[in-house]
Amino acid sequence: DNMSNMPWSVIEAIATEGPRATELYALMPLDMSINRVLPGHGDYEANAAAMDTFFGCTEWRAVVAQYRTSAQRPQLRHALLELYMDRLRAHWPYVVPVRDVKRVGRQRLYRMLFCSRHVAALNIVDWERTY
Repeated sequence: DNMSNMPWSVIEAIATEGPRATELYALMPLDMSINRVLPGHGDYEANAAAMDTFFGCTEWRAVVAQYRTSAQRPQLRHALLELYMDRLRAHWPYVVPVRDVKRVGRQRLYRMLFCSRHVAALNIVDWERTY
């Protein structure tokens, strides 16, 4: 699955062992792997270890517990995205969603995030969004 391609331990290593000027583009598989293991689509408990590894914590479980119905699915996805971005902000103060990465047919797969320690990141993202 795509969650195991970028465990939180790799994010931590990049943030703490790399140069301070390291910036990061991260692809969060929100509409792919994560979406498939959420309530209503699959048995998320069977995939809990993968989710723990991806998020680097168990806080996602409390988020999932708050949004159990299919009508709450958009709020759940947003809350999980915010959790992941908050975790990234522990290392990079500027974490900005850049764009959705889509498959042919406009189905979203990933959310691309840009992480930086410099406010100039916001200008980079604004520039990138124009293309």
